[in-house]
Amino acid sequence: MKKKILITGSNGFVGKSIKEELKNKHHVYGLGRKKNKEKNYFNINLNEKKKLNQLFKKIKFDIIIHCAWYTNHEDYRQSKKNNEYLKMSKFLLDTFIMNGGKEFISLGTCEEYKKKKFGKNFFSERSEIKPINNYAKCKNIFHNYLKSKKIKYKWLRIFYLFGEGENKKRLFPLIINHIYKNKKIKINYPYFKTDFIYVKKLAKIINKIIDKKVSGVFNLCSGESINIINIYDIIKNLLKKPSKLEIIGKKKLNYENIYGCTKKLKKNKCFIKTNFENDIKKYLLSFKHVSPRLR
Repeated sequence: MKKKILITGSNGFVGKSIKEELKNKHHVYGLGRKKNKEKNYFNINLNEKKKLNQLFKKIKFDIIIHCAWYTNHEDYRQSKKNNEYLKMSKFLLDTFIMNGGKEFISLGTCEEYKKKKFGKNFFSERSEIKPINNYAKCKNIFHNYLKSKKIKYKWLRIFYLFGEGENKKRLFPLIINHIYKNKKIKINYPYFKTDFIYVKKLAKIINKIIDKKVSGVFNLCSGESINIINIYDIIKNLLKKPSKLEIIGKKKLNYENIYGCTKKLKKNKCFIKTNFENDIKKYLLSFKHVSPRLR
């Protein structure tokens, strides 16, 4: 049965992909700060309490998928704006419950977990929690707040993402554009290994999770880690262009290795296996100046 699903931050990097994935299966509505002429979209800021309350009185959504948060690439990890989004998120949840809301799905982060420096970091949903920055701290506070409420919920701890719509200053677009333009690229931590997942694959996993009756925490990850040098090599080989690489980090350092446990995803039949090279190729096709080289 089709559900009425409201996605906050539906214009953003993650929210947009989720909206596109769900629209053929459910009645999908978007909410965001930016103006948008799309059908079933509401131009409402999360701090506009009166408008939010009126919306929830008018439309009885079955589920909210809460993607809206402060994500400015330059400072999102430590910014005090995370505290503002925490406050707005609490109001969003309370108002939804007050108007009869039944299920709330929210995006968390793997950075909520306690991390060991310079070593293996394998995180399951039961791993110890110790947020490493203000972004993760505020997310975790909201998770605890959500758990305390009488509502069905899912807390999705997302690992590291790449894909269409991401900020041009992030790792993948930087590598792609530097290689394409034959510009020298400097890599500070070339052997740092982490768990990357393609944003469209993430959306497909969320699409599966929506139908599950189980509540609680899910790790959204590939279950594998890859280092920066390997990512660079894959992109370079796909683009078939020479490039200039300058490695700043020392090869002998014991770099961190971060990856997530996928047992819960598999148990609930939500896991989608990663083919990293194919996912990068799909992403490259979204770069207009790059894609002709891949066709």
